[in-house]
Amino acid sequence: MDLYDNSIAIPIFDYGGRLVGCKNRSNDPFCPSDCRFYASLPYPKTNIVYGYTINYHSIVSRNTIVVFESEKAVMQTHSFGSPFAVAIGGHCLSNTQIHYIKSLGAKNIVLAYDEGISEDEIRFEAEKLRVNNHMMNNNVYYLFDKDNYYLNKGSKDSPSDHGRYVFEQMCK
Repeated sequence: MDLYDNSIAIPIFDYGGRLVGCKNRSNDPFCPSDCRFYASLPYPKTNIVYGYTINYHSIVSRNTIVVFESEKAVMQTHSFGSPFAVAIGGHCLSNTQIHYIKSLGAKNIVLAYDEGISEDEIRFEAEKLRVNNHMMNNNVYYLFDKDNYYLNKGSKDSPSDHGRYVFEQMCK
C-alpha cells in the first residue's frame, strides 16, 4: 500500500524473477477508471507476462494457463486456489509474450479477457497463439460471456472479479 498517493503497489518481475517495474492502482473513489492504473516505475509492458515466475510450477503441473488482461485477476485467482494464471497488461499479445506463454508448454491456453472486449478481438488474439501451433500441440480457448450472464454489459469486469464460482462456471 502506497500511503503517499493512496494506491496499491504491484511489483513487476521479469522471467528471471528480477524486479523490473512497479504498477499502482489508485484507491481514490473519484479517480476516473482510465487513470486508475499507472506505472510508478515504468517497465517494458510488452515484454512482461505477470505471474510467470510465481505461477510457473502450477501452470506446468496443471498443464493449463489462463491469460488475463490485468495483474489484479492473477492475484484474485491465486487467492481462491487457482494459481495457473498470468496477465499481459492489456488485451493485445506481443510476440515476446506469446513466446513466453508458449514456452510453458501448457496443453491448454485460455484467454480470459474483460467484459467489453469483442469476440472478434479475442479471436484475433487467440489466432496469434495458434500460429505454428502444430509445433506446440496445445489447445487455445477463450472465455466469452456472449449473453452477459456472468459479467454485466459495460462493466469491464474480469472473469475473476466475481469470485471462484463465477470463474469456474465460465471455464466450464
